[in-house]
Amino acid sequence: MAIHASFLLSLLLFLRLVISHPASTLPRLNYLFTRNDNDLSCFQLPKSGDPTELPGPSSNLSLKAITLGIGTQNYTCASTPGSATAAPHAVGAEAKLFNGAPIVALSQDFFNQFPRFSVYLPNPLECNNAYGLGGLGHHYFAADGSPIFDLGELGFLRAAKVANIPAPANAEKGRKREGAVDWLKLADKGGSRSLKEVYRVETAGGKAPSTCKDRDGTFEVHYAAQYWFYG
Repeated sequence: MAIHASFLLSLLLFLRLVISHPASTLPRLNYLFTRNDNDLSCFQLPKSGDPTELPGPSSNLSLKAITLGIGTQNYTCASTPGSATAAPHAVGAEAKLFNGAPIVALSQDFFNQFPRFSVYLPNPLECNNAYGLGGLGHHYFAADGSPIFDLGELGFLRAAKVANIPAPANAEKGRKREGAVDWLKLADKGGSRSLKEVYRVETAGGKAPSTCKDRDGTFEVHYAAQYWFYG
């Protein structure tokens, strides 16, 4: 059975973490293999560290899933092909969503690095088993432009944007140094099941180029991010 380079990279980072911080990591390993997978109450939504943060989750909700999203942000220059002044227009996104909770249980700082190298994975939408993390769902946009998050038995969220803030200055910029897409809070706009809010944080890549120069029609920009779901 072939061993993927991405898995080896993940394993090396894991071993480095254990060797460097055994006193803090080994107890978490015990927790990782004995915890109730439905209990996410001890995990805290990441903060950007900037003066303005995203508004917090609604007080009546609890954390339902922590995922790693790997995919593409999609844009078009169809109406302004080749323009050196017009900006591309966003036309949605698509990503595979993988269960990040076991890694967060080990080390949230460790999990925060995953988008940084995941943005460089080839053919991200063909990835079915990133770093051994189980697939949890699919993110895409409906025909009416609504962002959709389908987590199967865990729930379904048809969302609308509530707030956004720029990614931190040290965020991974992506393959062509495009920049990291904003951090977001989105909430149910009707037609959802079990899930009510989602946050896109720890983003890497995904921004469009500043103009349509040398662009014609639709194109994709690879990105990765964490998605935290509440319901």
